[in-house]
Amino acid sequence: VIAHENVTERRRAEEALRDSEERYRALYEDNPSMYFTLDEKGTVLSVNHFGSKQLGYAPEELAGRPLLEIFHEQDRQAVSHYLSGSLQAPERISGWEARKIRKDGSVLWVRENVRAVRGPDGDTVILVTCEDVTERKHAESERARLLDREQVARGEAEAARQHLRAILDNLTEGVLVSEPQGRIVFANSAANTVL
Repeated sequence: VIAHENVTERRRAEEALRDSEERYRALYEDNPSMYFTLDEKGTVLSVNHFGSKQLGYAPEELAGRPLLEIFHEQDRQAVSHYLSGSLQAPERISGWEARKIRKDGSVLWVRENVRAVRGPDGDTVILVTCEDVTERKHAESERARLLDREQVARGEAEAARQHLRAILDNLTEGVLVSEPQGRIVFANSAANTVL
């Protein structure tokens, strides 16, 4: 009877463990965030389906590759520095934004949060959570471009005003510019000598 109870209890424990693993797997795989685990060298140990799909790869195409390979070439040195920093300060969460290159060559801007932790076997594992911030980056870039264009237009308008003033100041006839209400807003040099 005791042996039968032990077998029954062990089966319940195994079922509970399987259920727990399934819940974890579902949370990891189906979460709308990109999750990566890396070893200390920055090699991808695992990636969830959402993350691999966002990058256009199958999970097995990313596993075993250096994470830096999927970053934009201009961002690799900075990302390497950040990853090294996270290894030097385990348990601290670090964050940055950088560009990853999808399998099709398109750019994906991501906000990454990284934390190095000791695994159950004593090895350090780097946990990476990525959020797609591509739309925000494009909006920021467009806003900066519009501001630059506006500043150029203001500069051109001011240069045109200065040029017009120089021309009007060199005239021998007096020139007055007034608002519709009659307030004078400009008088050239010749007009100033008469007034």
